[in-house]
Amino acid sequence: MNQKTFDVIVAGGGTAGAIAGLAAARNGARTLIVEKNRCLGGQFTAGMMGAWVGFSDKLHRCVGGIAWELRNILNELGAVVDEDPETDVCYLYDTEVAKVVLADLAAREPNLTTYLNTQIVDVLQVGDTLSGLVILSEMELMEVRAEMIVDCTGDAAVAAKAGVPCEIRPKKEIQPMSLVGKMSGVDLARVKAYYKEHPPVKDHMVAPSWREFKTFPGFMHYGFMDMLEGVELPPHLEYLRSWFGTFMSSPNEGEITINCSGAYLSAISGFLGVRESRRVLGDYKVTMDDFMAARDFEDSIGRGAMPAGYHTADGVTMIVYNLEPGKSMTIPYRCMVAKGKENLLVAGRCASYEIEVANCIRCMPQCMAMGEAAGTAAALAVKHSVTARRIDVGELQKILKDNGGIL
Repeated sequence: MNQKTFDVIVAGGGTAGAIAGLAAARNGARTLIVEKNRCLGGQFTAGMMGAWVGFSDKLHRCVGGIAWELRNILNELGAVVDEDPETDVCYLYDTEVAKVVLADLAAREPNLTTYLNTQIVDVLQVGDTLSGLVILSEMELMEVRAEMIVDCTGDAAVAAKAGVPCEIRPKKEIQPMSLVGKMSGVDLARVKAYYKEHPPVKDHMVAPSWREFKTFPGFMHYGFMDMLEGVELPPHLEYLRSWFGTFMSSPNEGEITINCSGAYLSAISGFLGVRESRRVLGDYKVTMDDFMAARDFEDSIGRGAMPAGYHTADGVTMIVYNLEPGKSMTIPYRCMVAKGKENLLVAGRCASYEIEVANCIRCMPQCMAMGEAAGTAAALAVKHSVTARRIDVGELQKILKDNGGIL
């Protein structure tokens, strides 16, 4: 079997993983990203999310670093819509442009190698230390080895294969998935005029966890109850009246996620938007008490301020817990250090936290902040020949701050 050696391997090149790979490479580590899809970015690109949620604490921006660098590049390209970058609940962005930008950023890094369309088959480990992965492309089964592994698969796939204890709730309790599609050819002026003349009664213009934010760019509508008032539906479609549904504009004229006369379907996301699966047990588990106290951890690597909570399993609504404007929760480095493993970091929605905290910690900017911190930490571990939990967190924080991170 062919073998290749790197300093750092990032498993998963999605929202957290793409940033982790960039961060590790920029900090001097020979880095490999292994990604199952045909582009970097995960939900940020191929998932076609279109709304970049989690930058603001309602008064100030609370995320910087590579995520903010990426936002500024997209903004320069006219691929972002915002009203007030400091207080917007989200930025609307062009997911196709984002694919190109991420690919370009990766291609510019001499220390970074990217394997797309590649599956992770197994882990290689001796005792509590991982030595690499067995991966499979369409052409070849290969062993890739490294001193540090960063699991950004979203599902804790590497951690689980390595025997790290994980949590996962029963299927009947787990948050529902979403599939995003785009509609083109929409007369948005007429849509806005309709809602101005017929303001929502039972529905709302923004989703529950977004309603306390001061600014929202573009157009959005949430819910179907007003539209279906008085409409007879067959029993198997009655759920639509209370269905969690949002329709938003984008940076592109006439493009929106709404089904209306004269529109045509222009794209469907390549994969499901998974909100929840495995969460590892790390050296620390972020708790609901941490969120409600807007706790400042000594080993903070980033911040989150979106309302905590989760989507109910029936897909009808969200359980929401809000912080006061101007307050945000810090994300501790320890929640990314996999329990019982010496050289495995976990970034993204599979980090270690209580489920009630989910909506604050799994948003894309927070995943990017965790990815940047994990990639940087992995590079530092290699540089100083120490384990993941023995790095100098102060040095990590200085690097993140110097790169514009908000800790």
